[in-house]
Amino acid sequence: MAAEPQTPYRLVYTGLVRDSLRAMGEKAKQRGLSSEFGTALQAIENRLRSDPLTFGEKRSNLDHLDLQVRVAGSEYVYVRFAVDADRRIVYVLHRAASARLAD
Repeated sequence: MAAEPQTPYRLVYTGLVRDSLRAMGEKAKQRGLSSEFGTALQAIENRLRSDPLTFGEKRSNLDHLDLQVRVAGSEYVYVRFAVDADRRIVYVLHRAASARLAD
């Protein structure tokens, strides 16, 4: 009997992260990298939804909140996120542009 698929993790972005990702998308578009940026961002989101506890590097635990803080990225963007494994929520806390999108 096959195991039931796990429910995907829910992604929660702060308004600041969401706005900055939009701005990075505009910058990628201006540089002719819109498709590559979109593909990279989708790959990150797919990993965050499916297996965030093995994605990137563990940085710390917030024991009082039962969260694990991790960092991961691609050639276009890096993210810092916190994983609530029990509630299956990923909080995207911060983003940074890679050198390809830096000013």
